Amino acid sequence: MKKFVAGLLCAVVWIFALSGCTQKLKDYYIYTNIQSAEFTVLAPNYHVEQVIPADNSFSGGKAENAKGFTSKNKVFEGVMNTDAILTVASDFSKDENTQKFEEFSKNVQKTLTKIENSLSVNKENSCAHLFNNAEAGETVEVDETFYTVMSLAYKMYEFTDGYYNPAVYYSVSAYGFDKKEQPEVLPKDEDIAKYTELSTAFAEIELIESEDGYFIKKPQKTVEVGETHYSLAVDLGGIGKGYVTDIINEMFSEYGFEYGMFNFGGSSVALKKHCREGDYTLALIEPRRNSTHCMSFPVHDICVSTSADYVNYYTLNGVRYCHIIDPATGKPVQTGIMSSTVAGGSAAENDAITTAIMAMGRDRAISFIESKLTDKYAVFTYDKFRSAELAKP
Repeated sequence: MKKFVAGLLCAVVWIFALSGCTQKLKDYYIYTNIQSAEFTVLAPNYHVEQVIPADNSFSGGKAENAKGFTSKNKVFEGVMNTDAILTVASDFSKDENTQKFEEFSKNVQKTLTKIENSLSVNKENSCAHLFNNAEAGETVEVDETFYTVMSLAYKMYEFTDGYYNPAVYYSVSAYGFDKKEQPEVLPKDEDIAKYTELSTAFAEIELIESEDGYFIKKPQKTVEVGETHYSLAVDLGGIGKGYVTDIINEMFSEYGFEYGMFNFGGSSVALKKHCREGDYTLALIEPRRNSTHCMSFPVHDICVSTSADYVNYYTLNGVRYCHIIDPATGKPVQTGIMSSTVAGGSAAENDAITTAIMAMGRDRAISFIESKLTDKYAVFTYDKFRSAELAKP
């Protein structure tokens, strides 16, 4: 039986028994460019509406049936506010393979620590903290990691027409998602409008690489909220998890391992091959009943990222508010898209793309997938009726 990667924001697969359930389930929709023969719909209340299929195929992983292979796991707790899991399958009866796994695990830990120390907005000496607390217009010296990830974030900001924007930092905080605390009342619209105006200045950052090091110049833009002046601030944690996943994906080859996976908090996953089945089966969580799954498809040797509204969220006055901010409004996304998954290529790019798709809404997301994601696989789930309700005056 093929192994399931809990999909994607859960570390343990838990299939909820649908049999005997008499309650009428609400209808939802799945939009994807995966060919229909290659996926399975697992929830009866989900209806597939496809966009133009991608050119190549997911499936075809060679079933190895590797005798004597077992798995080893290493859990890295509390990295970038989540946990990461490294899984490797090999013939661990051989001491050299066990030793390589231990060395691999240590190198993963070093990589995670290095990148967190650069990107964490909560560490006082991190580049993220130094950049966010610099004055408007100031040129800040950063390390290569922060510069590389910021450069990638800028690239994805342009690629998604601004729907991915890591500078929605103050809106995330205003809605309580930085501390994961539900506010008693929502922030004032006029305050959110100012934070949104400031976030558009992300397009004005200057990236400077020279013999003297790496530098980023903050935009001159500031806004005043209450009695406080704010300059541009960013949170690269999301795309940073994808960046780490890309690095560790390459490490598998460096250590000679071709079977296993690296799962960074469920939002970014690097999948190699399964030692017996060839393919893994990736099961996507059903966003409104996350004890079950809505869709599955076979994957191998690929990086996958997911964004969704069902993990970090709260409900106030009957409205769901999640941690993903729409850069156009500065408010939690209310587009009807509940989850977005992208596979293929870079996990860091996919992290940014899935966040952008959540903010785009159905029609714009489909156009984006058709025109710009022809070399990737995309899936998003959508509640068209909820979106219509929220759009009413």
